[in-house]
Amino acid sequence: MSGWLAEEQFQEIGTRVEIRVGEEAGYAACILDLGFGQDGDAIADDVDNCMLVENASQSDFDLDGYGDACDGDLDNNGTVGLEDLALVLSALLSQEPIGDLDRNGSVGLEDLGAMLNWLGGSGPSGTSLNGIRFI
Repeated sequence: MSGWLAEEQFQEIGTRVEIRVGEEAGYAACILDLGFGQDGDAIADDVDNCMLVENASQSDFDLDGYGDACDGDLDNNGTVGLEDLALVLSALLSQEPIGDLDRNGSVGLEDLGAMLNWLGGSGPSGTSLNGIRFI
């Protein structure tokens, strides 16, 4: 077969693309790993600062290495607590970057809802495993 491959010969498989070349009965396949992240933001997991939540901008207001889209621990004390909630509440309906978790330019109900969901948990900057704290 020569020339360009027909569109139907490409098949997306998660973060990989399978390319089939040849006749239907016997074809050669090549699988390319494109390195896209598992969250769908096209940022490879090895450099993504928030691997399970789509955040193509990679914004990290508090500069702790964790993306705003998955980091409710705004004061970086290892837990998402009332202090973090207070920061979002004080910025509600403003354009303050510290409470703008979804990075849409303003602190709104979506940001407050995300913070309420995270409340009481450990933030990514305080993830612990058997008493070992990773920062």
